[in-house]
Order: sequence, then C-alpha cells, then structure tokens
Amino acid sequence: MLYLLIACTVGSSGPSSPDSVSAVEAAELGEVAKQAGKIANKARELEAATTRARQAVGTGADKQAEARKLESMMAELETLNTALQAEHSERIERIEIAAQSTAAIRE
Repeated sequence: MLYLLIACTVGSSGPSSPDSVSAVEAAELGEVAKQAGKIANKARELEAATTRARQAVGTGADKQAEARKLESMMAELETLNTALQAEHSERIERIEIAAQSTAAIRE
C-alpha cells in the first residue's frame, strides 16, 4: 500500500503535456468509447432482432432464414469486438513499452 501511495505522488501534479504518452493515449480513449458504443448499439439491435425472429417463427416464418439473419448480425458484432480487443492489446503493449522507457530514463 505504501508503494502505491508513493507511486501516486511521483511526477508533476499538473496536466500532462500534449505530446506525452499519457495525453496521446487519453485522446485515443475517446475513439475507444465510440467503438464500444457501436458494439453496445449492435448488441441492442441483435436483442431486438432476436425478439422479432422469435415472434416471426411463432407465426410460421422460416426458422433457417431467421437464424441466418441473426448469425449475420452476430458476425458483425464479433468483428467489432475483435477489432476493439486487438486495439486494446496494442494499447497495453504501447503503454508498457513507454513505461519501461520512462523508467529507464529516470534511472
């Protein structure tokens, strides 16, 4: 716990410089929020489509056709999620590299 408190007090107390790693990564998080919003919207669309498909099948619609529609939406959702996860992994790697570089400079 003591190390955490010490780590939180190291560095300047003001905002990060515009070209710092922190500022760049913080700006990119706005894009992440947009992508996460797209995923959430697609998930809501899928949920609504599932309800509609269930009702359609109940009134005699083709089960296979309804299933294909849902599978297509699920594939789109999976593509969005995979892209977001890949970007997240890349971001973590960049942050770790930057943190190691910063630690080496301070030594």
